[in-house]
Amino acid sequence: MIFVTSVSQTSRQVLSNQGGIHPDLEKVVRRHLSSAYRKPVSDASRAAFAGMLARWRGWNPVAPLILDSGCGVGESSLRLARLYPSAFVLGVDQSAHRLARAAPNRPDNLALLRADLVDFWRLLEAEGIRLERHYLFYPNPWPKSEHLKRRWHGHPVLPALVRLGGMLECRSNWRVYLEELASALEMATGQKPALEDWQPEEAISPFERKYQASGHALFRLRLDLRATEASSNPCLTCGACCASYRVDFHPSELAGGIYAWGAGVPRDYALTLTPRLMRMRGTDASPPRCLALNGEIGVRVACAVYAGRPSPCRDFLPEHEACQRARRRLGLPARAMT
Repeated sequence: MIFVTSVSQTSRQVLSNQGGIHPDLEKVVRRHLSSAYRKPVSDASRAAFAGMLARWRGWNPVAPLILDSGCGVGESSLRLARLYPSAFVLGVDQSAHRLARAAPNRPDNLALLRADLVDFWRLLEAEGIRLERHYLFYPNPWPKSEHLKRRWHGHPVLPALVRLGGMLECRSNWRVYLEELASALEMATGQKPALEDWQPEEAISPFERKYQASGHALFRLRLDLRATEASSNPCLTCGACCASYRVDFHPSELAGGIYAWGAGVPRDYALTLTPRLMRMRGTDASPPRCLALNGEIGVRVACAVYAGRPSPCRDFLPEHEACQRARRRLGLPARAMT
């Protein structure tokens, strides 16, 4: 059976042999949530990611990151960059053809990048980067029921999407897609996303403009994944230690070192004190603040090198008295010990 609503011929309505949530959705999602996705990341994706990091950190290394996933020609990314001028906005799309049609004059807080989102999301997660906001405007709905696993909520990369955090917003002209996404997110986080009919005053992208002109019903899903992060990791609403103490470590923990954690500490994040001692940049400033610390202390923070952070950072736990001293020093309330 094909489910379709009649609309203008300017743009075809989504056609599907699926009239509601896919019967296999829960089984697929729970399998992805309980297993690791091990597909190798391509060299091209790593190169694109490194270029993005350099651009972001060159503009403002402590600026929050807003991601526009599947940005197309970049119109939505441009609007977001103007709406959030203190954030760094990154638009990512896999199509070189679409990105080539982007407006040439862009604000300094905007970058457009060609990359595979499956790789890119995992690279962001591995680097310890957490998003301020994450937008998915009209992703490919893959409406045939046999294509469930091609939808973002049916793909093995779903756990990485969730762990990137931020205020997640997805729009679609197929309500079933967002009903499935809402169900998957609730399974992953225990939180129920808000799902609503959507009529924007001004279209944010060419797709939204086309669908509006065609008389499509539009829908919007929103979920604040920052609350999920904060409840599972109290450090994400603190950051006091990163702005209180010097962080010294052995050069072997630098990127490429034999004792590096993950990718290791990037060399431009560290100062050489002696041949056997490095220090995280910013931690010996007055007042101290580690160069890798992003966000607002006591509200929401993230470490730009989290996956490769050095041993002193890994050994420092919220249960330490030193954590309480750092919080007092910065005027934060004492953390309740459990």
